[in-house]
Amino acid sequence: MDQKTRLGPVGPGEKVLVFVTVPMPDECVKLMADVDPRVNVIFDKDLIPDQRYPADRRGTPLEWTPERDRKWNEYLKEADILFGFDYRHMDNLRDFAPNLKWVQGTSTGIGPSVVKAGWPEKGIVAATASGIHSVPISEFVLMSMLCFEKDVFHLFDLKKQRKHERYCTGQLRGKTLGIVGLGKNGRLVARLAAAHGMRVLATKRTTQGYVPQNLGVDELYAPGDIKKMLPQCDYVSMTVPTTPDTYKMMNYEMFKTMKPGAVFINNSMGTTVVQDDLIRAI
Repeated sequence: MDQKTRLGPVGPGEKVLVFVTVPMPDECVKLMADVDPRVNVIFDKDLIPDQRYPADRRGTPLEWTPERDRKWNEYLKEADILFGFDYRHMDNLRDFAPNLKWVQGTSTGIGPSVVKAGWPEKGIVAATASGIHSVPISEFVLMSMLCFEKDVFHLFDLKKQRKHERYCTGQLRGKTLGIVGLGKNGRLVARLAAAHGMRVLATKRTTQGYVPQNLGVDELYAPGDIKKMLPQCDYVSMTVPTTPDTYKMMNYEMFKTMKPGAVFINNSMGTTVVQDDLIRAI
């Protein structure tokens, strides 16, 4: 940290300091450090908690001694980029990191936290890791649909009772899935649903110039036409970021357009749904 650090054009002898604030494998740290010799990555394991499970970005609670606090604040003071959030200084991050330009999130859905902390007004750019969870999210949607179609809840009930009885399940083939938000996550959901013989409809923020089949769906709707899509759906999967346009978008007017018995699967932030309206609709 004896060299000048900044973000932007980097001259001879200058460095861009990246302070990693989250648990991550050593090989990932090395990948960042090897991108460019002008990148200086700080990954101090004394300040990073142990992971509780793979991909954990919080870790086990860490005891913040005065020495750890001093080192952490020293890195913040010099950092140009944070890889991961500093949850201890969300609201006053600029006071501790005067050189900070960019915070790279390790997940999607960081918008509400960033806005609440006032980072845009403080000149701090925050980026999501869009698409990083596409596989587990899409598999979760498929699991959810199969749970209802095959009535897994009934199977577990029979297991508890140690009973065996015949019953008939439904099937995904021929059913209609509506995807609210055809981004990276939504497209992988569409691919898995289509592979199971489902008819797939979707909304997308921008539809002009797109051919639905090229995106892996049968029909594509603009956000303003969502009420034309919802009544057709046996399942609805919502995969949108929280923005002014999506905040509380799923209200009673939306839910009452859905067919009786339809299943709503929300993979977005809870702020996209009016909970009281959902309860009323159910």
